[in-house]
Parts: sequence; structure tokens; C-alpha cells
Amino acid sequence: SFDCLKEAFLACYVGSRASLEACPNMTGNEVFLSKSSDVDLPSVSVMLSGLRERFRAAQQKFQVGRFGEAAAMFSGVLAYTPLLVLDTSEEEKEAKQLLELSREYMIGLKLESESRNAKAQCDTPRQIQLMGLFSRCGMSPVHVQLALRAVMKTSYDSENFALAAGFARRL
Repeated sequence: SFDCLKEAFLACYVGSRASLEACPNMTGNEVFLSKSSDVDLPSVSVMLSGLRERFRAAQQKFQVGRFGEAAAMFSGVLAYTPLLVLDTSEEEKEAKQLLELSREYMIGLKLESESRNAKAQCDTPRQIQLMGLFSRCGMSPVHVQLALRAVMKTSYDSENFALAAGFARRL
């Protein structure tokens, strides 16, 4: 299914063309942009720096608890990554790292959503299980720490002291 990639494909298409007006009151001529260094290569509209900024913004949304907005931004990073054109192996490593981290955050956000559903259904064991899995996602240490504190508090409140102690040791 390419539905999740539609926005990225359209952005690349729109970013690689321009419209030039020839005469007033007439439709413009469509021109496809090329790189300034090599006329035969098309212009690149998805850059690693822009993807890096989008990832940092998604992390900030995650930090303040806006999980819906963060999920949309992380899925955008995942959608734009295959459209990158990279020149060096360092850029390739960084793009792979962004891809892996975005994947881990998306998995964590899905687990967080399911744990909120379990909390709404008063299913505390399921909630603790999902929160524990959420704390195992490969996110940045600050976000893992927040997840561990939340699952430790929930375990302690449900009087499951063994699990709370295990999460406290990890914290």
C-alpha cells in the first residue's frame, strides 16, 4: 500500500518542477528543475537536513506528550527516507539511524496508545505489560527514563512491588 507514501511522492514531484509564464493571460510552461552542478540530474527536494529537523521536531512533540502529532511526524520521516539521495557513506549511516529510531518511536507510540486503551478498560495487568514493552523500545535515554518512571508508578499503585522494583532497578 502506497497510501502512506503519497504525500512524500507528491512533495518530490512538486519540488522538482516550476512553472514559467511566457505571455500574460496564458498558461505557464512547465519546467523540470535540475541540479546546478549537473544539468542531466534532477533537482533533489528531500534533503537529509530537512529529515533531521523533522525528526527533532517529532522528538520534541513526544517529549511534551503530543503523541498523535509525534506519530504523524515520525511516519513522515519513515515515508521520506526512501526518497533521499545521499552522497557519502556517513550520510547513509545517519539516514539508517534516523530510520531505525523513527521505527522504534512508532512502535513505542503504538504501545502507548494500546496501554491507554487498556487503562480505559481498567485492565491493569495488560496496561503494565504494554508499558513495560514501551520501556524496552530503542528510544533516546530521556524518553526511556520517562517510560520507566510511568510503568514503575503504575506497578507500585497496583501493589505489584516485584515488578515495580525491577523497573526501579532499570531506572
